[in-house]
Amino acid sequence: MKKFYMSLTGLAVALSGILFFTYMGATSNAALPRDCESNSIIYCGGITPSELADRYNANKTGDLDNIYKAYGLSAYDMTHAGTVAKMGAVHKDGRVTVGDKTVATDARSIGRHFKSGSTTKMIDGQKYYERAPANSFASNSIVAYVFFDANGDFKAAVLTSCGNPVTAKKPVYKCDSLTKDKISRNEYSFTSKATAKDGASIVSYNYDFGDGKMTNGAGASIKHTYDKAGTYTVKMSVNIKVHGTAKTITGPQCEVKVVVEEPAYSCDLLTYKKISRTEYEFTGKATAENGATIVDYTFDYGDASSETVTNPTNVPHTYANAGNYTIKMSVKVKVDGQEKTVTGPKCEVKVTVTPPEECKPGIPVGDKRCETPEECKPGIPVGDARCEECKPGIPKGDKRCETTPAELPKTGPADFIGGALGLGSMVAAGYYYFASRRSLLSELLNR
Repeated sequence: MKKFYMSLTGLAVALSGILFFTYMGATSNAALPRDCESNSIIYCGGITPSELADRYNANKTGDLDNIYKAYGLSAYDMTHAGTVAKMGAVHKDGRVTVGDKTVATDARSIGRHFKSGSTTKMIDGQKYYERAPANSFASNSIVAYVFFDANGDFKAAVLTSCGNPVTAKKPVYKCDSLTKDKISRNEYSFTSKATAKDGASIVSYNYDFGDGKMTNGAGASIKHTYDKAGTYTVKMSVNIKVHGTAKTITGPQCEVKVVVEEPAYSCDLLTYKKISRTEYEFTGKATAENGATIVDYTFDYGDASSETVTNPTNVPHTYANAGNYTIKMSVKVKVDGQEKTVTGPKCEVKVTVTPPEECKPGIPVGDKRCETPEECKPGIPVGDARCEECKPGIPKGDKRCETTPAELPKTGPADFIGGALGLGSMVAAGYYYFASRRSLLSELLNR
């Protein structure tokens, strides 16, 4: 029975060995030679994880722990390669692969001796030499233990044939920044930047706009319109492919805050200036900001008439009738593509149009009828025909102004005698009057 179990155990070890080599062959199609020369870090390498652990622990050269530590590999890594590492290969062109995926590029392996193409690497005061596989590999690839960090990124590799550690450029990928540009009150554009190289590539970008809306698989630039005012945190993440494996990355540098303000608009003031009794000028003021714009102004003059203008300064209006009027101004604004009308008590004024002054009842001042004509006589204006008289109190043109023509003098004897008699009578009368006055004067003097 004991022989049976021993046989069974031996068979199991043989099968595991066959499966190990079959797995490595299927994974990398790489050669599995042993490098038993002085340039090897571990003489003849460590083909299996257990062999690698044993030779690491044996540390016959006394420097293995320092060498592997310099490549980021701990004692635990080296003694548990079967569980913490993946079997892969390092290629002559510098690639490090696991299966059909490239996990790192630009590989360089370390050796103990200087050879063509080497560069010196100091480890704990000891010289070692690194060179590219293109210079050191005889075959196209060598099987290796490939180690990864906590993020799943390449850390280092160890060649199975010689134990030489390998450094390589692991894929570089990160979310660099997210910037914003304000297009309008509630619309923003966002621009993303990310880095992906050495086996990593950018596939697309995802955006969480902070308002419950998201866009996945977008480009590096995108626009978004917010429905409501508020403060929003916008987050961006990057979809990348790392050696064929999809990953999504983000970070605090890929977040921005946006503030969407409420549109502000108001009717602020209405004033007036009196030009004349019936004519006024009106001036209005309004505010529109944070995305609101003024379209026009409407004046309701309170007399059943109104007017819409785009410039509310010194808008004239003439009233036809006396009375008290209330003038109101309203403002049409456009907010987010929609038109709204705003007014208020500050945009109302009252004016009183007084009746015109009268020179006479019913006759306004300035009417021609207010002018008083110059009179030649009471009630008779100058220029009236009645101003000229042929006789006192008798205006020209009156029939009483007409005269009868005088008779021609008579020159016959009878006419002459008559005239002489008339003349004599007049002389006698004069003499008598003079004599009577003289007698009266003498009497007065004698007294």
